[in-house]
Amino acid sequence: MPLATITITVPEEMWIAEASTACPDATFRVVSTQYDDGTATGLFEIEGDDIVAVLAGANDASEITGIDLLWNDDVKTVVQIETDNPLLLRPASHVGVPVRTPFVISDGVASWEVFTSEEKLSDLTDELDALGISYDVESVRAFSDSRDDAVLTPRQQEVLSVASEAGYYDTPREASLTEVAESLGITKATCSDLLHRAEGKIIGRYIDRDA
Repeated sequence: MPLATITITVPEEMWIAEASTACPDATFRVVSTQYDDGTATGLFEIEGDDIVAVLAGANDASEITGIDLLWNDDVKTVVQIETDNPLLLRPASHVGVPVRTPFVISDGVASWEVFTSEEKLSDLTDELDALGISYDVESVRAFSDSRDDAVLTPRQQEVLSVASEAGYYDTPREASLTEVAESLGITKATCSDLLHRAEGKIIGRYIDRDA
């Protein structure tokens, strides 16, 4: 059964496509989603500048039916957003493929991980094609058991190594996320998602070891 990483160009008519493109240095992390009968609710963590403008744009967007500010500080803003036009989630919901969360949206691009059968993965890409949504399948690998998920993939190891060597984890930081992504020739959204997942696995194993 494959574990696939897919980067998807968010449809232009969606609010978040405009918001993330207008603020390319902002990161939108979708922590959880619920899709039911054509409507969707998402919990977002937003990091970056000009959050006021981002939220104002969401409040004015015709497809947004509800927005609740849950948390805001100098680092992160957490909001719950409801929409009646969830174009991004509709293909996965239609073919019955769960998208792993959290996933990142940055500069108009969403980075997904899906764990499903080869047939369902093919159905998902067919559905994206049918809706005219651009995407790239970045990787497909075997997912043999639950322990495999605790090990970094070769791609995650590569990105983590490049980020570390560039000084992304230095204090003060010597390289930005944008610079790391450019050096790897990938989008900022993909880079952020790969680093976030790698960091999560490392922290998880460290905690498991000390538990």
